[in-house]
Formats: sequence, C-alpha cells, structure tokens
Amino acid sequence: MVLLIACANVANLLLVRGDGRRKEIGVRVALGANQRSLIRQILTESVLLSLVGGVAGLVFSFLGVRVFNVSAPIWFPKATGIVVDGRVLLFTFCTCVITGIAFGMIPAYRAVNSNVNECLRETGRSTATVSRHRTRNTLVVTEIALAFVLLICAGLMINTVIRILRTTPGFNPEHLLTAEVRLTGEKYMDSSTEDTTGLSSILPPVDQFCRQALERTRNIPQVEDVALADWLPLLEMAGYASPGFTITGQSISSAAEKPTVLRQSISPNYFGLMGIPVLRGRGVTEQDTPSNAWVVVINEAMARRFWQKEDPIGRSISFDDSPEEKPRQIVGVVGNVHQFSLTAPPEPEVYISYQQMPTRIKSVWTETRIHKSLIVRTHSASKALMQGMRRTISELAPESAVFGITMVDQTVSKSAGPWRFLCQILELVAAIALILAMVGIYGVISYSVGERTHELGLRMALGAQPNQVLGLVLRQAMVLSLVGVAIGLAGSFAATPLLADLLYGVKAYDVPTLVLVSSLLIAVTFGASYVPARHATKIDPMRTLRQE
Repeated sequence: MVLLIACANVANLLLVRGDGRRKEIGVRVALGANQRSLIRQILTESVLLSLVGGVAGLVFSFLGVRVFNVSAPIWFPKATGIVVDGRVLLFTFCTCVITGIAFGMIPAYRAVNSNVNECLRETGRSTATVSRHRTRNTLVVTEIALAFVLLICAGLMINTVIRILRTTPGFNPEHLLTAEVRLTGEKYMDSSTEDTTGLSSILPPVDQFCRQALERTRNIPQVEDVALADWLPLLEMAGYASPGFTITGQSISSAAEKPTVLRQSISPNYFGLMGIPVLRGRGVTEQDTPSNAWVVVINEAMARRFWQKEDPIGRSISFDDSPEEKPRQIVGVVGNVHQFSLTAPPEPEVYISYQQMPTRIKSVWTETRIHKSLIVRTHSASKALMQGMRRTISELAPESAVFGITMVDQTVSKSAGPWRFLCQILELVAAIALILAMVGIYGVISYSVGERTHELGLRMALGAQPNQVLGLVLRQAMVLSLVGVAIGLAGSFAATPLLADLLYGVKAYDVPTLVLVSSLLIAVTFGASYVPARHATKIDPMRTLRQE
C-alpha cells in the first residue's frame, strides 16, 4: 500500500511534468512524431526515474535491515538472516520497472491523446482542464484511501497493545523478583526404569532443595517474603504439566475421554505472595504434608467448567500420571491467572503442595518436577539481592543452572512483546503512508493554485475577499479528503478482518478508531492544503491581469 501511495505521488508529478511539456509534445506531433515514439520516450524517462529511486532506496535499506536485525525480538524467526541479497535486488529491479511502466502510462496516455492544435495555441501560462484535474484528484483520493486503511490497521494494533498492557494478569507483579532453576543430575531424578515402565522417580533431594531454598532465601537482606512454584505465569518457556484426571463419582468409559488440567506444585504462601485471591475455602498450608490428607486447590475457570453452579469444595479428583496418586479433596477456589499469554483466556488449573507430589510419575512430566521458579517480594531489587539469590541456589544445587533472574513485571510486559513489535511496524508503515499522502495533497493543491492563478486573480479583482479565496481552495482539498476517507472506510471493512486473530479487546470495526483516523486524515489534509491556500490569498490581481 505504501508502494502504491508513493507511485500515485510519482504519477501526479509526472502528470504535472507532462502538463508543462504539452506545447513540446504538440510540436513533436506536428513535426511527425508518432504515438509509439512518444510513449516510448515518456516511459523511458519514467522507468529511469523509478530505477534511480530504487537505487537510492537500496542504499537506505542496508541501514534499515541493520537496524531491524538489532531491534527484532528474540522470538522473530531468523531475524539475523534477513539481508539484502540477489533475490532482494531482483525484486527491487522488477518492482522499479513495473511501477515505472504502470504509472508512467498515465501521463503517457494523457500526452499522446492531447489535442495538437490546443497544445500549440497554449501560452506559457498553464491552463486547467476538467480531465486533467480529474486524473490528479483521483490519484490523491487513492492516496488518502490507502493511507486511511493503513492508519486504521495501525490504530487497531495500538488499541490492542494498550488493552493488553492494561490487562490484569491475575496476580500482582509489582515488587516481585524471580529466579529460575533446573535441577540437574542423578541426585534429583532416577530415569533408569523409564524404558520398562514409562515412569521416572523423583528423588527426595528435590523436596529438600525446595524446603532449604525457601528457608535460606527468606534470610537474605531485603527479602520480605518468598514462595516457590514449578513455573512462573507468563514465562516464555513454561511447560506446565497437564495430566488427565477423573472426578470421583463420575464414570469415564475410556482414557481418551479424560479431561486434562494444568497443574502446579507450590509452596504454602504462594497465593499470598503473588496476590492471587482465595475466593472460597482455603489455600495450600504447611499442614498439607505427605502424611496428611492429600488436597488440591483449583482456579475459578476449572470450577466453572466442571461444576458450573455447584460448589466444588469437598469434591475429590485424582490424576492419572502416577500409580502413587491418591484422591485429592478440593479445599479451595482461587482467582484465575493468565498462564501463557495475556490475550489467551485462563485455562483450568490446579495447585498442589510440593510436599504432596508423588515420587514416581510419567516421564513426560518430569521436566515440571525438576524446574522451579523461586519468587521473592522486595521493595528494592538491588544487584546484591540478585547475587544473593543466585549464590543461595548455587550452593544448594551447584550442578544446576540458575537463570532468568528478573523482575516479574518485566516478564508480564515482555509477554506483550509480539503485539508491541507488530504495532511498531504498522506505526512506522502508517506514518510513512501519512507523510506521503500529505506530500501528495500539498503538491496537487499547490499546482492547482498555480493553474488557477488567473481565475483567482480575476475573482479578487472583482471583489472577492482573501477569506473567500482561502475557503474556495480549502473546500477543494476537503472534498478530496472526504471522498478518500469514504473509500478508505469501505476498504478498511475488507482489510481489518485480516487482523482479527491479532486483535485483543477490540473489534475489527472499532468505531472510536474509525472516527479518530478519519479526523486525523481530514486534519492532515487541511494542514497540507492550508499553505498553498494562504499563498492563493496573496495573489496580486493587477500583476495577474497584466500577464494576459
């Protein structure tokens, strides 16, 4: 679309250039030049200009690609592999030739179909014709319509990013610091029976690490509270366990019919530290040990899906990922948390005390058992605190990797990264389109004022006031703007549904965005046409009439 807007600008410039050469073309035709030679000459000039512009664009593209490689997010596929290579050069060459021919045809057609006698009779003053005005105005309307579509898309993405950043993740990320650790070595897991039984054994040092990590981290200066979970919500690499489960008292005819649920093992104070509200019942406590009754806390999404209007407190469920599993009684319902993305609705999730996890589990879920997120609440996330957390974990698990020490609010903000990145790209493209459209409007109105100098001078000589001349010129620009906005509005109804999968909290046909973009384009049109309109009010009627 930006390419089309640029080409429309070039076509308008070529039309203006062609108007200035009407007498030259008329002389050539009178001396025997045929239409084919005239078209060939004009198209050659057009393609040459296009190729020169393409070469200049390639020079800037090397810098642009370098900037993109530096600023592209980690998740963007093969960003460092984006280079200006032979394919790009070939594409640029073909684009320049095609656009040069396609948009050079408009002035070429206008030139060869001009009336030779009229061209030869013209004086040095440029005169306006309805046909020439119509062609230029059509190109300007096209620019405005295309810019409108791009601005609508950018506006919807900006609206989406704002809504994503305002979305509550289900917990309070402020003043939280987290560190990730993957417990490595035979000390923590025995997978020798995996081939025969499909089960792995999680060894006691895993629970010992959890208990000691909580105790030692709590003693680090500046730490107000500490908790532990398998995975921090919204973590990019989160690999929640999602075993199948059965509800006591409900019969399941086959394993394929078993529902699955996300499962987290947590420390007792996890909900309080994270700010996750306990809606009914209670959370996980220190008394939830292996020797006591096994319990589970579910989130509101699970309660609504499986119990709807019933109270799930007191009901029992059991998981199918371990032969050691026992029926677990539901003792509480907590608020929903966005597990993977701020834009994805919360999924059913259960929370279990890390002390009540079975030791033998299906091998597919072992990664969750040996990965732990340590979370602390602090008012001062200093470098000393981060080093203290890293040192504490390394002393307890010297062979294990400690990584991802960061503020939780940064993790939440980072989860909106894909939408923010797409929004920035659309903002850049839309800004270029808006600037090009503004340049095109300014050029057409300026040339129109130049063509109408005699008419406007005559009006002023007959008594027209400057504000009347100003209104006359601005009215022409506003008509073009309104027509372009109307066509762009129709085009946006076809384009914005293509963004539907990327939008969040906003419809593809968002009325406030449509109104804002329409107002912006009309304002830009007014600004771009105001300067030549003011110039028109300063025309000297006597000088204009003397030129005749």
